[in-house]
Amino acid sequence: MWWPDTAGPYAGDCWAIEAELIPKQLDRVASIMTGLLARDADWSPGSMPCGPQRFDQVIYLCSRAARPVTEQAAAQAPGQRRRLLVRDLPGGALR
Repeated sequence: MWWPDTAGPYAGDCWAIEAELIPKQLDRVASIMTGLLARDADWSPGSMPCGPQRFDQVIYLCSRAARPVTEQAAAQAPGQRRRLLVRDLPGGALR
């Protein structure tokens, strides 16, 4: 998700948003999370690095079942917690 350059406090930010609907193994979630936090280029083959990190924020929206393992994975990235948010899916999202 890109924020326009003139959109207030998030101007120019790029966010990665993941939806965790079912629980995965801890190592799998941690690997995906670490990859998103470390990513420094676009997804296109041959893309050049765009700066110290591709995503200013990495946001996980979780089902009730997936939240515990996602929180555990996030706890393994303490130096990145300012860029990493874990939240519940909006009400009714799984209907």
